[in-house]
Parts: sequence; structure tokens; C-alpha cells
Amino acid sequence: RLDVAANGTQISWLESYGLTGNYNAQELADPDSDGALTWEEYVAGTDPTNGSSKFNLAIGKSAGQMIVSFPALLATGSNYTLKSRFYNVFLSTNIMNSAAWQSIPGYTGLLGSGSTIIYTNSSADKVKAYRAKVRLQPQ
Repeated sequence: RLDVAANGTQISWLESYGLTGNYNAQELADPDSDGALTWEEYVAGTDPTNGSSKFNLAIGKSAGQMIVSFPALLATGSNYTLKSRFYNVFLSTNIMNSAAWQSIPGYTGLLGSGSTIIYTNSSADKVKAYRAKVRLQPQ
């Protein structure tokens, strides 16, 4: 028996949420209908059976500055052996142009440490949107 499905999700992790049978199909499903596929939930560290368990950015404004924050989760437990979770934060002044997304210096390759990552943009009037990506990587 394989330990991982086609997209790299640990079989034991899938089973821990009651997702059994065709593991490759389970990875590509969205059992909680939150818009994230099961393998994406594995990478993000969210619960694929709970629609309120999502990887989200909190975005607010204070004193003319945009503040973006999110929890940077550790990759812990037997389902993440020898893996680490990393985060990249991006901003865009034109979300209609995919080339307009720019990495924020100092906010790429951030190791998930169990703390909250906070980015403050003092030139908030020029930015239209923020997004973050999470990935799992072998240690």
C-alpha cells in the first residue's frame, strides 16, 4: 500500500478525516464545499470536512496603513514527518492582470512556526489586493 496519494497527501491523514476508498479521487474532492480541494487543505493544515476551517488572510486598515495577517501553522504530527510549511505573501495593484502580482520582499519562504505573520503596508493607497500561498516542503 502506498503512503501518499497522487498529489502527495498522506493516506493516514485522509483516513483520519474519514476519507477512504479511492485516495486519488479523495484528494481532488471538496467534501466541505469551501472551495479548497482536499490536497490543498492538507498543504494548508485545514480540516477538509469542516467548511469553516480555511486558510484566510485577515486584512484591515489602521492609521492609513493596510495590515495583513494570518496564522503560519507548523507542519506537525505523523502526517507531516520531515516536512515544513512555508508561506509567500503577494500584492497587486491590478488583480485583472496575473503578471501584476508581486512577491513582497521579506515575506517569501516564511517558515510556519505556529505564530501569526503580520505585514504592514504604509503605501496602502496603491495596493488593490493581497494573497498568500502555502506549500509543504521536505526538510
